[in-house]
Amino acid sequence: NAFGLADTIGNVWEWCRDVYATDSYRKDPRDRDGLHGEEEATSASASRVHRGGSWFYLAVHARSADRTGGAPGIRASDLGVRPSRVVTE
Repeated sequence: NAFGLADTIGNVWEWCRDVYATDSYRKDPRDRDGLHGEEEATSASASRVHRGGSWFYLAVHARSADRTGGAPGIRASDLGVRPSRVVTE
């Protein structure tokens, strides 16, 4: 790609801002951001989505659509973040 990035899936599960719920995408299909209401979305203790699998799991989990969740205080060697920014041309 134009940014020189390759093989970025599968290094660590990636923290997401979305509130985790097992049925997130079975609800209103227009609500694709995974949030379920302002109170839950802003709660510091609400479980958050982890995406993408990690080196510690089977290869089948190394895809961006693979998701699980956990409490915001969890720390693990196979859990991290993916920094991002808006690119303007």
